[in-house]
Amino acid sequence: MINPVKFMITSFKRGGISGLNADLQVIKASRKRRHNRRTATDKLRKKIQKRNYIDKYEIAVLITGKDEELIETTINSLMSQTFDKINIYKVNDSSDIERTINNLSEEFFCLSYAGDTFDEILFGAFSCIIDEHENVTMVYTDENIDGREVRKPAWSPDTLSGHNYIGHFALLSTEVAKKYISDNGTDKDLDNLIWNIEKSCGENVVQIPAALMGTKVDIRTEFLKYQNIPVYNVGDDNLISIIIASKDNPKCLSRLLESIKKYTGNIRYEIILVDNGSNDENKKKVAELCDTYNVRYLYEPMPFNFSKMCNLGRKDAKGNLFLFLNDDTEVKTDNWLYILAGEALMPKRGAIGARLLYPGGKLQHGGVALLNGLPVHIMKEDDRVEYVDLVERQRLPYNYSVLTAACLMVRSNLFDAVGGFDELFPNDYNDVDFCLKLLKRGYHNCIRNDVILTHYESLSRGSEFTKAKLKEIHHYLKIIHERYVDVSIEDMYYREPY
Repeated sequence: MINPVKFMITSFKRGGISGLNADLQVIKASRKRRHNRRTATDKLRKKIQKRNYIDKYEIAVLITGKDEELIETTINSLMSQTFDKINIYKVNDSSDIERTINNLSEEFFCLSYAGDTFDEILFGAFSCIIDEHENVTMVYTDENIDGREVRKPAWSPDTLSGHNYIGHFALLSTEVAKKYISDNGTDKDLDNLIWNIEKSCGENVVQIPAALMGTKVDIRTEFLKYQNIPVYNVGDDNLISIIIASKDNPKCLSRLLESIKKYTGNIRYEIILVDNGSNDENKKKVAELCDTYNVRYLYEPMPFNFSKMCNLGRKDAKGNLFLFLNDDTEVKTDNWLYILAGEALMPKRGAIGARLLYPGGKLQHGGVALLNGLPVHIMKEDDRVEYVDLVERQRLPYNYSVLTAACLMVRSNLFDAVGGFDELFPNDYNDVDFCLKLLKRGYHNCIRNDVILTHYESLSRGSEFTKAKLKEIHHYLKIIHERYVDVSIEDMYYREPY
């Protein structure tokens, strides 16, 4: 919760009366968005109760479990649905479920555990979505677990690749499931089978952001029963352009370049260094480092503008993948570049980031969420955040709205398509703007927590936050909110409870 007194004092210090008013507008917009979400659910409920939709398909529900009383509870809940084209099948183990799926005539099905219950409009909502969305392959909803609401993120393919955040219950395409079973054969474990079918659904996935089903399944057990850290193939025809912005920092630069050499495996890359005006002594040292590590050195004296320096480096880059890297970082993971590149080459992926630690081991960057319109580093310095998910956010791949440009990979064609980094943001929030541009175009930004770098940024940056600096930050945030009002108020990947 926001402390109102602290909020008003901070906002006033940052931007005066205009700053306070602007921040109040952000909070007002956030509350309005939550109200609109509830209103949308109410409208959906009324539409379904009036049966103002087309029942295109029958839906199969596969119920598994041994407790007859719990099975009866689930059947009774299904019988109370406003949607009546539900066919119920009792199944035992994964092989039984596979046989049942292969024999289904229904185009969609759900797996239900004995004891699951459903809001009376849920299957009507499924039917509405099938009617309104072409080629939908999966629909999932939030859950109530013993009265506690669990709100899931919007479609997050990378998060799903690491663990099953959706859980066992979703509306699934029978065609997709049959193809997965045909291609991969029998899976002895039911939870793993459903997880793999969900991962096969592609991008035609719809989320209902309301808790319309209840279960007694322990969410920790279900979400974390299986975990996976995928590494995707990178073909030999790919070239990664590592672009580093630096000035008067040969010591840090030397450490970074040595770590790149040490931890980079068999993958093609080039390094471009953009120097905005090192003094003569440091320029000589940097030039020697560039000769030693085969780095192309672009020396362009100018006022510091990180965005402009990165864009300048792009003009000299030859790769189909760009990696923007701070000179005060140090690689700590074997095969790091291969892991990032494989992720960046996956369909519909946008910006790809890494886990950054302070020298002492505390977390500096593990993803950025937009909370009440403000970009917030999740779990920074290992501090608990009120709405941290139950899953292991510091270990598995995760989709986030924003990632830091201190280590950021993106395909060159995407970088160009969104116009690169906006030079209106010389230092702060250029990465926020860049990532939101990708997000708005339907790309998923992802952090690879299995790639770790040390970031030698000061643990305390309080000295930077002068009144002038705070006013500047407020100005940048205002631009962000104006440009991305649809995505910046409420984070699609990091959802807090009502």
